[in-house]
Amino acid sequence: MTDTSIWERMGNLYYARRELYSMGWREDKTVSLGASLVAAAPAGGPVALVRDDAKVTKVHAGDSIATRVKIFTSAGNQIAEIRWDYGRIVQLGWSANEDLVIITRGGYLYVYSVLGERLREVLLSRTFAEAGESVTRACVWSGGAVVLTDQHQLHAVLHVRTGEPFALAATGLSSAPRAMCVIDPSVSVSKGLEVLLAVDSTIYVVDERTSQDQLLTNGPFDAMAVSPNGKFLACFSSKDPSSGVLWVVSADFNRNKSEYKTGAKVPPTQLVWCGNDAVVMHWQLKQTILVGPDGLWLSYSFGSNSSYLVPEVDSVRVLARKSCELLYRVPRALAAIFRVGSLDPAAMLYEAYEQYEARDARADDIVRSIKDELPNAVNRCIEAAAYEFDPAVQKKLMSAASFGKCFCDFSNAREQHSSWHPRNHIHGLPTNGGGDASASAQVLPSQSQ
Repeated sequence: MTDTSIWERMGNLYYARRELYSMGWREDKTVSLGASLVAAAPAGGPVALVRDDAKVTKVHAGDSIATRVKIFTSAGNQIAEIRWDYGRIVQLGWSANEDLVIITRGGYLYVYSVLGERLREVLLSRTFAEAGESVTRACVWSGGAVVLTDQHQLHAVLHVRTGEPFALAATGLSSAPRAMCVIDPSVSVSKGLEVLLAVDSTIYVVDERTSQDQLLTNGPFDAMAVSPNGKFLACFSSKDPSSGVLWVVSADFNRNKSEYKTGAKVPPTQLVWCGNDAVVMHWQLKQTILVGPDGLWLSYSFGSNSSYLVPEVDSVRVLARKSCELLYRVPRALAAIFRVGSLDPAAMLYEAYEQYEARDARADDIVRSIKDELPNAVNRCIEAAAYEFDPAVQKKLMSAASFGKCFCDFSNAREQHSSWHPRNHIHGLPTNGGGDASASAQVLPSQSQ
């Protein structure tokens, strides 16, 4: 049976926190998440770290002072190391194809393979060299990257390996934004790049042609994050200094989804989405709050060490010095089968299989009671196996589906392969067989090479 002790209920949903790995870098004194720029590739991909020059870092005797970009698996095992001599790094990021993107203050974009091989170097605008502009903020998304200069101009590239840099519309800003994020062109309503800049009490949306003030009054916003499907924007507003507010609004700003008073006087270190229906706020060394669609919430603590949240399409990876954990909504198929007292046909099919294994005649009675629902029960057991982490439970769910299939005219069972092999500590790819299956299918071959 799956481990339901890690489940926590929030309304009609369940969320779980699961430890995936004991980190390979736990004894490496040169690894400090709190003093580093961190970026993690999607779909359980590799992690890149580099010392953040803007932060004070403790140096141990014998440590090299040279800047090095280190690449690890999600389990903290080092893959590659890049000696860095090309200027101050402003942002790290990963493309969907596992290309490491490094952006410098001088306006250069570098692209490296997961093994540390340089693939590209490009200057994002001649103004960096001719007018002495510098990069103050940058964002990397699955396909490209965008930078904001100290003159409040935006420059972008839509494909990090081959795309040509171009300038976006003049922002019209007179002061630096407090936060910046990007709506991926693949999910934006316009199907083009949209950059969101939080300035004063409002938000500007900038694309190639226009810069539009959304005329908001509930800012200033200190953090923003776009949902994986591009439909919603989460903002942390510090308008009330005694209690910051998490505000969730549609990406076109036409519909308020929810507001949640956090009680926090300082903005979170990170604001990320957990799937498309929950937002996670993380205060370093303090607490982490997950807020659901109806304002319901769960609180977590990740210990005294620094940690870093990695948003996935349906979950959040939590990287820390000692462990890698996964925070996720329990899939409905698993909840239907394993929640206490469930009478879902899939739960009854699973129970019937357990009775069959125990050679108990009650198995036949249970199967007869759900005969009309057997096809759905079989499919749900297969779906649950795709999400399950324990290979023994995966096998049992598939056996229950096979058992149920014997009692019905059923020829369209879903194909399912175990996700256990890439999840093991050596590979360090904590893939989810459900919501991010399409993403995992594209990147797993390159991740495993």
